[in-house]
Amino acid sequence: MPLEILKMAVQFLSPRDAVRVKRASKKLNSQLDLVATDRLRILDSLVRRDSDFNVHLGFELPGLSRDSSIHTTILSMKWQDQGWGNRKSRVIITAEMKGEEYDAPTWSNFEGRRVIFRSSHASHTEERLKISFHPRTDETYSLWFIVGGGGGHCIHLKEIELRTIAFDGPFVKALAFCSESNLISSWAAKSLATADFVETLLRTALHLVSRGTEIPPPLLLFFDQYGLSAEELSVELIKSILHTWKRWNAACRHYVGNGEPRGNNDWLDEDEVDYAGDY
Repeated sequence: MPLEILKMAVQFLSPRDAVRVKRASKKLNSQLDLVATDRLRILDSLVRRDSDFNVHLGFELPGLSRDSSIHTTILSMKWQDQGWGNRKSRVIITAEMKGEEYDAPTWSNFEGRRVIFRSSHASHTEERLKISFHPRTDETYSLWFIVGGGGGHCIHLKEIELRTIAFDGPFVKALAFCSESNLISSWAAKSLATADFVETLLRTALHLVSRGTEIPPPLLLFFDQYGLSAEELSVELIKSILHTWKRWNAACRHYVGNGEPRGNNDWLDEDEVDYAGDY
């Protein structure tokens, strides 16, 4: 079976089944280069005390799913409710088509959004919640929550992390570089000045590589300390690093801390940079 068709077929399998196919033979193991990326911390803590049954927007997931090499997105966290009384808190993950506008949702009507996960009620004690899904390149994803009415109700989300299972290639290397260099970090971290400096170095390297110009040794040392050799520095890889960082940073800057839902997801377009147009 041609490799591209094999990869397309594996996209329809669960992560566990995909790994089983990969391990079925030495040939498949070498062909299906699926790898699990590092866990990326989105938020250390999200606590809400909205005493109602409305659906509130927690945050929009970073748009890493736009890379077609991703097989599975995994969102994990610890969660619980207020620890006493009736259990009412829930978490929902929805998908929205890029460029579409949506009205504010209710529990029974998500106004055209694709619901890919609905939790049961949060426990009184802290538990681990893991949500996995196959992302589509034309969708964005959001986490919503319901606290519950009646007074005193609360939802606690802790150690919210994102991980992907992807086919090895530029995206996997880009994600590792972004994590190692702190381009990608928890939204609570204040590292924008550092990120701006790193972006300048990346744009400089992209300019040089796209023109076939030799990269100076100090710039090569910068990439080397984060695991990228001179031989790996291609236009495709550097663009992937820049796009990965831009999408993560866009979600960070548009994090809705007070839980008010927006009507659409057009903000992502503002942060998509066509680096190919520059070089």
